[in-house]
Amino acid sequence: MGNESWPSISFRAMGADCFIAVEPGPHCDELLKRGRLEVDRFEETFSRFKAGSELSRLNASGGGLVSKEMRDLLEVALDLESRTHGLFSVALLGEIGRVGYDRDFEEIDRSGTQEIEMPEGAQTLGDPIARRPRITLDGSTLRIARGSGVDLGGVAKGWSAQRVAVLLGDDGGALVDLGGDLFAVGPGPAGGLWPIALDHGAGDICTLTIAEGATCTSSTLRRRWFLGGHEVHHIIDPRTGGAAAEELVAVSVVAKSGAGAEAMAKAAIVGGVRHGLSLLGALDADAIATSRDGVVYGVGELFAGVTETATVRVRAGGPEVGRSSANSIAPEPSVAP
Repeated sequence: MGNESWPSISFRAMGADCFIAVEPGPHCDELLKRGRLEVDRFEETFSRFKAGSELSRLNASGGGLVSKEMRDLLEVALDLESRTHGLFSVALLGEIGRVGYDRDFEEIDRSGTQEIEMPEGAQTLGDPIARRPRITLDGSTLRIARGSGVDLGGVAKGWSAQRVAVLLGDDGGALVDLGGDLFAVGPGPAGGLWPIALDHGAGDICTLTIAEGATCTSSTLRRRWFLGGHEVHHIIDPRTGGAAAEELVAVSVVAKSGAGAEAMAKAAIVGGVRHGLSLLGALDADAIATSRDGVVYGVGELFAGVTETATVRVRAGGPEVGRSSANSIAPEPSVAP
């Protein structure tokens, strides 16, 4: 394909910086517009910060009949909760609100940390998962137990990125990045591949060159604030109801599923070095993780032998791990924060 510039757009949606790139062609502007509209539509369905969204209405009413897309995502999310042994969960709306993340992060402080008031009910932080109310999905009927609620958050970004990329990929290569949850379809601009730079807080830790699929990064490093004199972050441990311990501060997962990559990355952070990395191995995931002390862990064939200075390149014939940097191309490699 060469290194010619690919048409792209950048915008804010789903509480995050978003980016879409498509293969050059006569309909590229139309495709970019269509992609943006689809992202906006998914935000109106899955956002907990929009009072009129389908998710907000379901949370307010304790459940009810759901749309096909909501049902599809909830089925995936509940399956991922089972596969991660509860380290990932979407039934954490009350818990995430009680640590102060009860509004769009831009309203807390997008540029850094700040002190916020202790929300009502914060004294209940730490309730174990066994006492936490549940949600159930029976066909197209969602039931939300009293005191519980659904926060689709990152898994909705991963799921939506895949849906939009597949839609746009009917006409050629496409990449969709929704706040660090990326999905690539079709031939990319670097010899048919897609370079993806991974940022674990201290600059790019490595650069992936993937043919197709999802790359999702979950991190505790950016969405942080002070609550009652203690610094907290947005990743909740379903076992305790509080902010997850930070043995691992950033995890990137490469997978075929956008929702799956997001859920596995978050579950690994919650599980920590021992349980989180073991879970990734049991799920045959390809992942790279950074600990609080700066130790880098590689999981799976793709990241075998990865160190802090390694650069990972994936070719059509299989993974090739080396130390050579990916070539600079246009568009610039998307960064998954």
